[in-house]
Amino acid sequence: MSAATEVVGIVAEYNPLHQGHVAQIKAVRKAFGDAPIVIALTGAFVQRGEPAVADPWTRARWALHAGADLVVELPAIFALRSAEHFAAGGVRLLHAVGVTTLVCGAENPDLAALKKLADGPNPTALQTALAQGLSYPAAMEAAFAATDPDIAPLLRTPNNILAAGYLRAIERYAPSLCLAPLLRERSDSAEGIAGISGSAVRARLQEGLVPRDMLPAYTYDDLSEALRAGVFPQPERYELLALQALRLLTPATLAQLGEFSEGLEDRWYAARNAATLAELWNDVKTKRYPQTRLSRLLVQVLLGMRRQDLNDAAKTGPAWVYPLAFTPRGAALLRNVTLPILDRYGKMRKTLPPQAVDWLVYDERATDLAALCCANPEYRAGGARFYRRPVTPTKELQ
Repeated sequence: MSAATEVVGIVAEYNPLHQGHVAQIKAVRKAFGDAPIVIALTGAFVQRGEPAVADPWTRARWALHAGADLVVELPAIFALRSAEHFAAGGVRLLHAVGVTTLVCGAENPDLAALKKLADGPNPTALQTALAQGLSYPAAMEAAFAATDPDIAPLLRTPNNILAAGYLRAIERYAPSLCLAPLLRERSDSAEGIAGISGSAVRARLQEGLVPRDMLPAYTYDDLSEALRAGVFPQPERYELLALQALRLLTPATLAQLGEFSEGLEDRWYAARNAATLAELWNDVKTKRYPQTRLSRLLVQVLLGMRRQDLNDAAKTGPAWVYPLAFTPRGAALLRNVTLPILDRYGKMRKTLPPQAVDWLVYDERATDLAALCCANPEYRAGGARFYRRPVTPTKELQ
């Protein structure tokens, strides 16, 4: 495909956007020349189940600074799910806006190896491992170790797992889409690229420090101002809001919410009066539910995400495109999108079918909940999605 028709996509959280992300976008530019770059960005909450360090529009503006042409929001109904559904939502959204090549980081960017990982282990070996009482991730690794030992280590790194999820989603929903894995170097923390990690930045922010050496100037300036002004989400506020919401649950309500299974909802209800989130996790954890999954479940409950909606969205895919930021070239890409485009939010929201509106409400609730976590009450007002407009270079980047 020629550079004139190539469109490159990335699924990202930019929580926050750091120098490693800038390096990735530069690598995309080097590999794909002047092809437009589209980012599918998670919204007010990230996939691990916590508020993002900045609102979606701020993080989208960082992406434009770094070289993106269009940033669209990955709806919460996909972003707040497991890697498999997260990947499928990202692939289907990017495909809907004309992306031809999906770029992702991988600790092992060997496409052939990633395809083997995506295909899964020998079914008999997997059933044997599960019968031994292993958790599903451990059984997957044991099954690969028994039949294809070179692939088993790939399961120990999150970006390889996500890349395999992208491959499965591409095969099922967008066969014309190409996957281009780029080397993502290991670090001691998640999101590591060349020794820089998002979790390390977030840890410094919790200490009241902004690590200048890890961030581009625009991210550094925004986060410094956010800390000064009390915009940065406070874990203590989120904890109190979450605990209060949990105490309002009834068994009938909880039975309809989230990705609960194996009776976990009963344990969750029994623990609803926990005094801290640490106490809640201690009461509900099992070896089959890692911490990130429990944290996602909590956000699903807080947003009132109905299990039926999660299942329906997984079948039908994204029902709209919500642009967070774009350059003139990015705006041109939107002209060929067949899904409803929520560029004028309140007006276009009224054109959506009732089911799509139900799903969209989760993004509205997520944005408002994250705002309530701010220390400064001036930034806690609700309804931001109804008055915030997409970021453009003329308005925001001068």
